[in-house]
Parts: sequence; C-alpha cells; structure tokens
Amino acid sequence: MSDVSMKPIEWDWSTVTQEFKTGKDVPPQLAMEFLSAYNELNDWRACEEELRGWSVEEGCGDCCMQDLTLYIHTNNHTKDTIRVWNYGMGDNDYGSFFFQQGGEGAGEGEDGVSASAFCFIHNRDGELMFQKAYDEVGGWPPSVFESGSADRARVVAGLVKWYAAIEEDEELARAAMGNNVKRVGPSSDPDTWKHLAGWDEDEDEESDSDEEDA
Repeated sequence: MSDVSMKPIEWDWSTVTQEFKTGKDVPPQLAMEFLSAYNELNDWRACEEELRGWSVEEGCGDCCMQDLTLYIHTNNHTKDTIRVWNYGMGDNDYGSFFFQQGGEGAGEGEDGVSASAFCFIHNRDGELMFQKAYDEVGGWPPSVFESGSADRARVVAGLVKWYAAIEEDEELARAAMGNNVKRVGPSSDPDTWKHLAGWDEDEDEESDSDEEDA
C-alpha cells in the first residue's frame, strides 16, 4: 500500500503537540517567538527570565498562563509550518499562530525569532484575529512566495480560508471538525463542512418541506 497521501496539498498536514509544564521546557529557539506574541497580544513585558520561572503551578511576573501548549502543523508537501501557541488565562482561551516557510529552522533570525516566521493570527479569549492583511492571500509578505512555488500559494490560500471560516462560523466548524478545531491543522476544505457536520441533510429536508407546502 502506498504511503502517498491522496489529500489535496493545502489540506495535507501532520501535527506534533508539546505540552509545557514549566517555562524551562520551552526550546530556547522558540522562547522569544512565544514571548513576542504573548506580549503583543496582552500588552505586557514578560521577559525570558520570567518565562523560565513560570510553571503550571505558579506564575512568574507577567507570565501568568494557566497552561501552555504548542501545536506544530507541518505541510507534508511544502514543509511549511504553522505553530499554534495556546494557553489559558482566567479559564479563557488565548494564543498566537505563526507561519514559517519550509526549509528554515526556528530561531534562525534576529532576536531568536526565525527570519521567515511571523504571527498571522492572535486568539483573544477564543476570538481569532488576523493580523494586518493576512486574512487575504494578497496581503501576505511577497517573501513568503519568492522561494516557494505554486504549491506554497495553495497552502497559504488554504490556511487563510480555513481560519477565516472558523472565525465566520465557529459552530459549524466545531460540528464538522470537533471542539479543538482551532488547534488542529487545516485538514479539509471548509466548503465541505456542512456535509461533514450533517447539516446539508437538514437543508435538504427543509427544501423538501418547502416544496410540499408549495
């Protein structure tokens, strides 16, 4: 049996999950990435020392997360990655989403943040907020596509469509893909979600009922 995936390129991702019990467990090459987004989203000034002193049992300075998990989604064709930092504060859901081109390791740019990695979404209390113009493919930095190919353009278009669809109709997204839809990688075309959720059957029943009434 072939191991080659039959999924379209933009929906073909693999995921690795890392749960951190202490800030000391966060890889050094990713610590600054997390802190840059954490401080931007919450308007704080947490430093690496505070992150290293944080644990799920006790906060440290401005690092007051209840938990911290990193979901790394890697596209199986382009090797582009989406890093989803997720944490709770006050029993509410927060986090940030980074995109990084395939072929470059994390932490290779200035200040320990990858030169090609950038935050394209923040999650504030469960609400997904696209940064700048990243909700449209045309708003993404041209450098994302310079070293890539048509496949990367498909990947970016797919992930933009995926997260925009979650923000537009989270109830449908959860019904189709599960309650952790914000944490999983882009694994199906949102145009299929009504079918996956069984909602298209309800629409067919309503249509049949309308025809009978007519």
